[in-house]
Amino acid sequence: MGRCGVAPCAGEIWHGRRRRRSSGPCGDDPRFAAHFPAILDAGGGAIVNVSSVFAHRGGPAPDYSNAKHAIRALTRTAAKEYADRGIRINNL
Repeated sequence: MGRCGVAPCAGEIWHGRRRRRSSGPCGDDPRFAAHFPAILDAGGGAIVNVSSVFAHRGGPAPDYSNAKHAIRALTRTAAKEYADRGIRINNL
């Protein structure tokens, strides 16, 4: 997979790369949400997602930074939603 600059990286190329790079906890992969019932049944727990420093800095490619920022945003949103139910969700 070659690099994709900001201007030439558009359309299905952008969306395809972003989907692949963020398919762990978000995108079309349901595994992130699938763990919540078991964690809730256990009385709480923790989830750790892995992102990248490039979520804030940008680079090495815009689709990579976009996907990593999506993971950070999902983590923060889920953390707020489930904090009062005993699930800690963090991002590295």
